[in-house]
Amino acid sequence: MTKVNRTTGTDLLTSAPEVVIDDVSKSFEGTRVLDGISLSVAPGRTLVVMGPSGVGKTTLIRILLGLETPDDGSGDVTVDGHAVHDLGPAELRDLRRGMGVLLGGASIYDSSLFASMTAWANLRYPLEVRGYDEAVVEERAWRRMVEFELTDVAHLMPSALSAGTRRRLALAKSFVDDPYLLVLDDPGDAIDATNRTSVIESIRRARAVTDATMVLTCHDIEMARALGDDLVVILAGRVVAQGPVAELLEGVVDADTWDERFAFRASFAVTDDRSRSTLAQVEDARRETSTWQWATYLLLGLMGLATLIALLSGVIDNVFTFL
Repeated sequence: MTKVNRTTGTDLLTSAPEVVIDDVSKSFEGTRVLDGISLSVAPGRTLVVMGPSGVGKTTLIRILLGLETPDDGSGDVTVDGHAVHDLGPAELRDLRRGMGVLLGGASIYDSSLFASMTAWANLRYPLEVRGYDEAVVEERAWRRMVEFELTDVAHLMPSALSAGTRRRLALAKSFVDDPYLLVLDDPGDAIDATNRTSVIESIRRARAVTDATMVLTCHDIEMARALGDDLVVILAGRVVAQGPVAELLEGVVDADTWDERFAFRASFAVTDDRSRSTLAQVEDARRETSTWQWATYLLLGLMGLATLIALLSGVIDNVFTFL
Protein backbone atom coordinates (compact mmCIF):
# COMPACT_ATOMS: atom_id res chain seq x y z
CA MET A 1 0.00 0.00 0.00
CA THR A 2 1.42 3.34 -1.09
CA LYS A 3 0.67 6.30 1.11
CA VAL A 4 0.80 10.00 0.29
CA ASN A 5 3.36 11.90 2.35
CA ARG A 6 1.89 14.18 4.98
CA THR A 7 3.14 17.70 5.55
CA THR A 8 3.19 17.39 9.32
CA GLY A 9 4.41 14.86 11.87
CA THR A 10 6.73 11.87 11.78
CA ASP A 11 5.28 8.44 11.14
CA LEU A 12 6.67 5.62 13.28
CA LEU A 13 4.64 3.07 11.31
CA THR A 14 5.56 2.69 7.65
CA SER A 15 4.09 -0.77 7.01
CA ALA A 16 1.68 -3.22 8.62
CA PRO A 17 3.23 -3.92 12.05
CA GLU A 18 3.55 -6.94 14.26
CA VAL A 19 1.76 -6.44 17.59
CA VAL A 20 2.98 -8.28 20.69
CA ILE A 21 1.36 -8.20 24.12
CA ASP A 22 3.50 -10.09 26.61
CA ASP A 23 2.33 -11.07 30.12
CA VAL A 24 0.26 -7.94 30.72
CA SER A 25 -1.84 -7.56 33.87
CA LYS A 26 -4.06 -4.70 34.97
CA SER A 27 -5.90 -4.00 38.21
CA PHE A 28 -8.32 -1.26 39.21
CA GLU A 29 -8.72 -0.56 42.94
CA GLY A 30 -7.50 -4.02 43.84
CA THR A 31 -9.63 -5.85 41.26
CA ARG A 32 -7.64 -7.82 38.69
CA VAL A 33 -9.10 -7.07 35.26
CA LEU A 34 -6.34 -8.59 33.10
CA ASP A 35 -4.23 -11.44 34.42
CA GLY A 36 -1.03 -12.23 32.52
CA ILE A 37 -2.37 -11.71 28.98
CA SER A 38 -0.02 -12.74 26.17
CA LEU A 39 -0.86 -12.64 22.47
CA SER A 40 0.61 -11.60 19.16
CA VAL A 41 -0.63 -10.49 15.75
CA ALA A 42 1.43 -11.08 12.62
CA PRO A 43 1.73 -8.23 10.11
CA GLY A 44 -1.31 -7.95 7.87
CA ARG A 45 -3.47 -10.40 9.83
CA THR A 46 -6.67 -9.80 11.77
CA LEU A 47 -6.84 -10.91 15.39
CA VAL A 48 -10.28 -11.09 16.98
CA VAL A 49 -10.44 -10.87 20.78
CA MET A 50 -13.67 -12.44 22.04
CA GLY A 51 -15.39 -12.89 25.36
CA PRO A 52 -18.56 -11.81 27.18
CA SER A 53 -19.01 -8.18 28.22
CA GLY A 54 -16.89 -7.22 31.22
CA VAL A 55 -13.99 -9.66 30.79
CA GLY A 56 -11.29 -7.08 30.02
CA LYS A 57 -11.41 -6.67 26.23
CA THR A 58 -11.73 -2.89 26.26
CA THR A 59 -9.05 -2.53 28.94
CA LEU A 60 -6.72 -4.56 26.72
CA ILE A 61 -7.46 -2.27 23.77
CA ARG A 62 -6.79 0.84 25.86
CA ILE A 63 -3.46 -0.60 27.00
CA LEU A 64 -2.51 -1.35 23.40
CA LEU A 65 -3.27 2.26 22.47
CA GLY A 66 -1.31 3.66 25.43
CA LEU A 67 -4.45 5.06 27.06
CA GLU A 68 -3.91 2.82 30.10
CA THR A 69 -0.70 1.43 31.56
CA PRO A 70 -0.18 -2.17 32.72
CA ASP A 71 0.45 -2.89 36.38
CA ASP A 72 4.03 -2.17 37.42
CA GLY A 73 6.40 -4.86 36.21
CA SER A 74 3.65 -6.83 34.49
CA GLY A 75 4.85 -7.06 30.90
CA ASP A 76 5.26 -5.21 27.64
CA VAL A 77 3.25 -4.07 24.63
CA THR A 78 5.15 -3.53 21.39
CA VAL A 79 3.93 -2.30 18.01
CA ASP A 80 6.42 -2.78 15.18
CA GLY A 81 9.13 -3.09 17.82
CA HIS A 82 8.16 0.13 19.59
CA ALA A 83 7.46 -0.38 23.31
CA VAL A 84 4.22 1.59 23.63
CA HIS A 85 4.55 2.49 27.29
CA ASP A 86 8.16 3.67 26.93
CA LEU A 87 7.19 6.33 24.38
CA GLY A 88 6.87 9.97 25.32
CA PRO A 89 3.73 11.93 24.37
CA ALA A 90 5.14 13.15 21.05
CA GLU A 91 6.40 9.69 20.05
CA LEU A 92 3.11 8.10 21.05
CA ARG A 93 1.29 10.63 18.90
CA ASP A 94 3.57 9.76 15.97
CA LEU A 95 2.87 6.06 16.48
CA ARG A 96 -0.86 6.69 16.46
CA ARG A 97 -0.60 8.54 13.14
CA GLY A 98 -0.35 5.14 11.52
CA MET A 99 -3.38 3.75 13.38
CA GLY A 100 -7.09 3.76 12.72
CA VAL A 101 -9.00 3.54 16.00
CA LEU A 102 -12.62 2.84 16.88
CA LEU A 103 -13.44 3.13 20.57
CA GLY A 104 -16.36 1.32 22.17
CA GLY A 105 -19.82 2.85 22.43
CA ALA A 106 -22.48 3.92 19.97
CA SER A 107 -23.12 7.50 21.13
CA ILE A 108 -21.77 10.45 19.19
CA TYR A 109 -18.93 11.14 21.60
CA ASP A 110 -18.02 7.50 22.28
CA SER A 111 -17.55 7.04 18.55
CA SER A 112 -15.12 10.00 18.29
CA LEU A 113 -17.49 11.98 16.10
CA PHE A 114 -17.88 15.75 16.24
CA ALA A 115 -21.51 16.62 16.96
CA SER A 116 -21.13 20.03 15.29
CA MET A 117 -19.94 18.60 11.95
CA THR A 118 -21.83 16.83 9.19
CA ALA A 119 -20.99 13.22 8.37
CA TRP A 120 -18.95 14.41 5.38
CA ALA A 121 -17.02 16.99 7.44
CA ASN A 122 -16.34 14.38 10.14
CA LEU A 123 -14.82 12.05 7.58
CA ARG A 124 -12.68 14.78 5.98
CA TYR A 125 -11.38 16.14 9.29
CA PRO A 126 -8.55 13.63 10.05
CA LEU A 127 -7.14 14.11 6.56
CA GLU A 128 -7.33 17.90 6.71
CA VAL A 129 -5.54 18.19 10.06
CA ARG A 130 -2.79 15.87 8.82
CA GLY A 131 -1.98 18.22 5.97
CA TYR A 132 -3.13 16.37 2.85
CA ASP A 133 -3.84 18.21 -0.39
CA GLU A 134 -7.51 18.88 -1.10
CA ALA A 135 -7.58 16.34 -3.94
CA VAL A 136 -6.34 13.60 -1.60
CA VAL A 137 -8.85 14.60 1.09
CA GLU A 138 -11.73 14.45 -1.39
CA GLU A 139 -10.69 11.12 -2.92
CA ARG A 140 -10.07 9.27 0.33
CA ALA A 141 -13.07 10.61 2.20
CA TRP A 142 -15.47 9.85 -0.67
CA ARG A 143 -14.04 6.34 -1.14
CA ARG A 144 -14.82 5.53 2.50
CA MET A 145 -18.27 7.12 2.23
CA VAL A 146 -19.03 4.67 -0.59
CA GLU A 147 -17.49 1.62 1.11
CA PHE A 148 -19.46 2.22 4.30
CA GLU A 149 -22.71 3.15 2.50
CA LEU A 150 -22.85 6.70 3.83
CA THR A 151 -23.33 8.77 0.68
CA ASP A 152 -27.03 9.36 1.40
CA VAL A 153 -26.32 10.85 4.82
CA ALA A 154 -23.22 12.91 3.98
CA HIS A 155 -25.07 16.17 4.67
CA LEU A 156 -26.57 15.09 8.01
CA MET A 157 -25.34 15.78 11.53
CA PRO A 158 -24.43 12.77 13.72
CA SER A 159 -27.43 13.45 15.97
CA ALA A 160 -29.73 12.81 13.00
CA LEU A 161 -28.23 9.36 12.33
CA SER A 162 -29.26 6.03 13.80
CA ALA A 163 -26.86 4.24 16.15
CA GLY A 164 -25.94 1.79 13.40
CA THR A 165 -25.23 4.54 10.87
CA ARG A 166 -23.15 6.46 13.42
CA ARG A 167 -21.16 3.28 13.99
CA ARG A 168 -20.48 2.95 10.27
CA LEU A 169 -19.46 6.61 10.11
CA ALA A 170 -17.03 6.15 13.00
CA LEU A 171 -15.64 3.05 11.29
CA ALA A 172 -15.21 4.90 8.02
CA LYS A 173 -13.33 7.59 9.94
CA SER A 174 -10.97 4.96 11.41
CA PHE A 175 -10.21 3.65 7.89
CA VAL A 176 -10.05 7.02 6.12
CA ASP A 177 -6.27 7.58 6.29
CA ASP A 178 -5.37 4.05 5.09
CA PRO A 179 -3.82 3.11 8.45
CA TYR A 180 -1.22 0.40 8.92
CA LEU A 181 -2.81 -0.76 12.19
CA LEU A 182 -6.55 -0.88 12.81
CA VAL A 183 -7.74 -1.16 16.42
CA LEU A 184 -11.52 -1.62 16.59
CA ASP A 185 -13.28 -2.04 19.91
CA ASP A 186 -16.58 -3.89 19.43
CA PRO A 187 -17.78 -2.47 16.09
CA GLY A 188 -21.19 -4.09 16.59
CA ASP A 189 -21.78 -2.54 20.00
CA ALA A 190 -25.33 -1.38 20.80
CA ILE A 191 -26.76 -1.95 17.31
CA ASP A 192 -29.32 -4.42 16.03
CA ALA A 193 -28.67 -7.53 13.95
CA THR A 194 -29.43 -5.85 10.61
CA ASN A 195 -27.05 -2.98 11.27
CA ARG A 196 -24.45 -5.41 12.60
CA THR A 197 -24.56 -7.31 9.30
CA SER A 198 -24.13 -4.01 7.45
CA VAL A 199 -21.14 -3.12 9.65
CA ILE A 200 -19.51 -6.51 8.95
CA GLU A 201 -19.94 -6.09 5.19
CA SER A 202 -18.60 -2.52 5.31
CA ILE A 203 -15.48 -3.63 7.17
CA ARG A 204 -14.98 -6.49 4.71
CA ARG A 205 -15.16 -4.12 1.73
CA ALA A 206 -12.70 -1.68 3.30
CA ARG A 207 -10.45 -4.50 4.53
CA ALA A 208 -10.22 -5.98 1.03
CA VAL A 209 -8.12 -3.07 -0.23
CA THR A 210 -5.73 -2.71 2.72
CA ASP A 211 -2.97 -4.93 4.05
CA ALA A 212 -3.15 -3.38 7.54
CA THR A 213 -2.80 -5.40 10.71
CA MET A 214 -6.10 -5.41 12.59
CA VAL A 215 -7.06 -6.06 16.22
CA LEU A 216 -10.80 -6.29 16.77
CA THR A 217 -12.81 -7.06 19.90
CA CYS A 218 -16.33 -8.46 19.83
CA HIS A 219 -18.67 -10.97 21.41
CA ASP A 220 -20.45 -11.82 18.14
CA ILE A 221 -19.67 -15.25 16.68
CA GLU A 222 -20.58 -14.33 13.10
CA MET A 223 -18.53 -11.13 13.18
CA ALA A 224 -15.49 -13.05 14.40
CA ARG A 225 -15.95 -15.73 11.76
CA ALA A 226 -16.46 -13.20 8.94
CA LEU A 227 -13.58 -10.86 9.76
CA GLY A 228 -10.92 -12.75 11.69
CA ASP A 229 -7.84 -14.77 10.80
CA ASP A 230 -6.87 -15.60 14.37
CA LEU A 231 -8.84 -15.67 17.60
CA VAL A 232 -8.12 -15.11 21.28
CA VAL A 233 -10.85 -15.91 23.80
CA ILE A 234 -10.68 -14.11 27.17
CA LEU A 235 -12.61 -14.94 30.30
CA ALA A 236 -12.14 -13.25 33.68
CA GLY A 237 -9.07 -11.45 32.38
CA ARG A 238 -7.28 -14.60 31.21
CA VAL A 239 -6.69 -16.15 27.80
CA VAL A 240 -8.61 -19.43 27.74
CA ALA A 241 -8.12 -20.27 24.05
CA GLN A 242 -6.22 -18.99 21.03
CA GLY A 243 -5.68 -20.17 17.49
CA PRO A 244 -7.13 -19.84 13.95
CA VAL A 245 -10.71 -18.58 13.85
CA ALA A 246 -11.87 -21.42 11.60
CA GLU A 247 -10.47 -24.00 14.00
CA LEU A 248 -11.71 -22.51 17.29
CA LEU A 249 -15.18 -21.62 16.01
CA GLU A 250 -15.82 -24.76 14.00
CA GLY A 251 -19.30 -25.94 14.95
CA VAL A 252 -19.96 -22.94 17.24
CA VAL A 253 -23.30 -21.49 16.13
CA ASP A 254 -25.08 -20.29 19.28
CA ALA A 255 -24.73 -19.66 23.02
CA ASP A 256 -25.03 -23.35 23.87
CA THR A 257 -22.31 -24.54 21.50
CA TRP A 258 -20.22 -21.53 22.56
CA ASP A 259 -20.50 -22.63 26.18
CA GLU A 260 -19.86 -26.25 25.28
CA ARG A 261 -16.62 -25.26 23.54
CA PHE A 262 -15.25 -22.86 26.13
CA ALA A 263 -17.16 -23.80 29.34
CA PHE A 264 -17.97 -20.17 30.14
CA ARG A 265 -20.81 -20.89 32.52
CA ALA A 266 -18.67 -23.19 34.64
CA SER A 267 -15.95 -20.55 34.77
CA PHE A 268 -18.42 -17.84 35.78
CA ALA A 269 -19.47 -20.01 38.73
CA VAL A 270 -16.04 -19.58 40.33
CA THR A 271 -16.41 -16.68 42.75
CA ASP A 272 -13.14 -16.31 44.62
CA ASP A 273 -11.64 -12.82 44.48
CA ARG A 274 -8.94 -13.72 41.98
CA SER A 275 -10.85 -15.69 39.37
CA ARG A 276 -14.47 -14.49 39.53
CA SER A 277 -15.50 -12.65 36.39
CA THR A 278 -15.13 -8.91 36.11
CA LEU A 279 -18.73 -8.81 34.95
CA ALA A 280 -19.96 -10.29 38.24
CA GLN A 281 -17.93 -7.77 40.21
CA VAL A 282 -19.33 -4.92 38.13
CA GLU A 283 -22.86 -6.14 38.82
CA ASP A 284 -22.12 -6.31 42.56
CA ALA A 285 -20.80 -2.75 42.46
CA ARG A 286 -23.84 -1.68 40.49
CA ARG A 287 -26.22 -3.15 43.04
CA GLU A 288 -24.28 -1.56 45.90
CA THR A 289 -24.35 1.81 44.15
CA SER A 290 -28.07 1.44 43.53
CA THR A 291 -28.68 0.74 47.24
CA TRP A 292 -26.76 3.84 48.25
CA GLN A 293 -28.60 5.90 45.64
CA TRP A 294 -32.00 4.85 46.97
CA ALA A 295 -30.88 5.54 50.55
CA THR A 296 -29.74 9.01 49.46
CA TYR A 297 -33.04 9.68 47.67
CA LEU A 298 -34.97 8.60 50.78
CA LEU A 299 -32.91 10.86 53.03
CA LEU A 300 -33.33 13.83 50.66
CA GLY A 301 -37.06 13.13 50.50
CA LEU A 302 -37.38 13.11 54.29
CA MET A 303 -35.37 16.33 54.53
CA GLY A 304 -37.61 17.94 51.93
CA LEU A 305 -40.72 16.80 53.79
CA ALA A 306 -39.36 18.18 57.07
CA THR A 307 -38.60 21.50 55.40
CA LEU A 308 -42.09 21.66 53.91
CA ILE A 309 -43.70 20.93 57.32
CA ALA A 310 -41.57 23.63 58.93
CA LEU A 311 -42.57 26.15 56.26
CA LEU A 312 -46.25 25.28 56.57
CA SER A 313 -46.03 25.56 60.35
CA GLY A 314 -44.58 29.01 59.99
CA VAL A 315 -47.34 30.07 57.64
CA ILE A 316 -50.04 28.75 60.00
CA ASP A 317 -48.46 30.50 62.99
CA ASN A 318 -48.37 33.75 61.02
CA VAL A 319 -52.04 33.38 60.10
CA PHE A 320 -53.06 32.80 63.75
CA THR A 321 -50.91 35.75 64.84
CA PHE A 322 -52.62 37.96 62.25
CA LEU A 323 -56.05 36.83 63.38
